[in-house]
Amino acid sequence: MKIIFCMVAVLTASWAQVMAQSAAVMDAVQFLTKDVGELKISCDTFAEAVEQLRKAASSPELEAPKIGVVSYASPQSSDEFPFCGEYKMEVSVNLSDVSGHEALDLLCSACGYALDLKYGELRCFEVPYVTPNPRVHLSTDLKASAYAGLRRVVLPGFQADKMPLMEAVDLLRSSAAKVSGKRVLPIAVVDYQLRSRDSISLFKDQAGQPISLNLSEVSFEDGLRYVSELAGCTYQVSSEGWISIHEVPTLYHPKHWRVVSLEKFARAMKWKPSDVMESDLVRWIRHNLEVDLTLKIHRASGRVYLSHLHPEEWRQLQQLLD
Repeated sequence: MKIIFCMVAVLTASWAQVMAQSAAVMDAVQFLTKDVGELKISCDTFAEAVEQLRKAASSPELEAPKIGVVSYASPQSSDEFPFCGEYKMEVSVNLSDVSGHEALDLLCSACGYALDLKYGELRCFEVPYVTPNPRVHLSTDLKASAYAGLRRVVLPGFQADKMPLMEAVDLLRSSAAKVSGKRVLPIAVVDYQLRSRDSISLFKDQAGQPISLNLSEVSFEDGLRYVSELAGCTYQVSSEGWISIHEVPTLYHPKHWRVVSLEKFARAMKWKPSDVMESDLVRWIRHNLEVDLTLKIHRASGRVYLSHLHPEEWRQLQQLLD
């Protein structure tokens, strides 16, 4: 009887867990498919922007589920990395007539995060710029073909007089909507602010400068390129068709690489630092973490630069080396 009772208790607990997961999945699906009204996000961090979106999609009938943001534990230290000072990434975007999924996918794509949905839990994983594809991809109704049609829309005129970047972007979008009569994709503007006055910026300084230009008979794509270049930025179009404007990253952009001393690797491998080759490190990491990545040994400084590491994998590697 005790065995039967235990089995019933286990089955009941498992069933309750399944039901709870099913309810969580339904909540997540309702959020992802819900239409989001007007939402203006101005110079917020990624986590703040996600929370704004979650609140905008909530209603008395449905509270949008919590959305986890998984980021690197801390910015690179100036003692180990050729980037001085802490940085803060900020995103600005005007959203309207989009679903919760489209809005969240746009924010992730613009800010360098990958969207993950497991057992009804929505999470956004920070990834390096050099990562070609997100870990988990959710299908969307909006495809890159939407941009293909938009890029050729010809604007009879476009004029901006000392206009902030986000304002110029909104004007470009509204002008294209009037000409085409179609829905125009939101455009996210991503900026990096350094928190320390002593920090040496490795980015262009033009992003905060006002934009002035007067164009006639210009395509949407050319207008987007001119506006981006005048702000010292470049624009990108994701595989889903989302448009984002970024400052031009340099080789030492903090989202490109994680840095570990070669001596730490050599000590963990029980080798001499001079004997450790890049191929040896790749094999060692693949064996211990089951991760394939790109790395570079900089012999002069005794540093190893690693890319394609997600935050959780980076923490696992640090634990192996400590």
